[in-house]
Amino acid sequence: MVKSIKLVDDVKIYNDVDLDIKQIEFDVWVNGCDQNHTGFQKATEYCKQNNKEVFVMDRTEGISSTYIKNMIEDLENNNK
Repeated sequence: MVKSIKLVDDVKIYNDVDLDIKQIEFDVWVNGCDQNHTGFQKATEYCKQNNKEVFVMDRTEGISSTYIKNMIEDLENNNK
């Protein structure tokens, strides 16, 4: 869904965000306010040290990727 946004050039799936981020060429780092574990803290620090713009997005009340995933699964199960 994020990749379909016209202003987004690319989306990367990560394993170890603080390590993987160093292998990607980018200008802007965006993550959710709930993504605050140690890996994201280290990734954000890396961005600041390397002149990358950092944006932290607030959550949208009642919406989450898990909620959307469950909705899709429910729709698929109902169509069987």
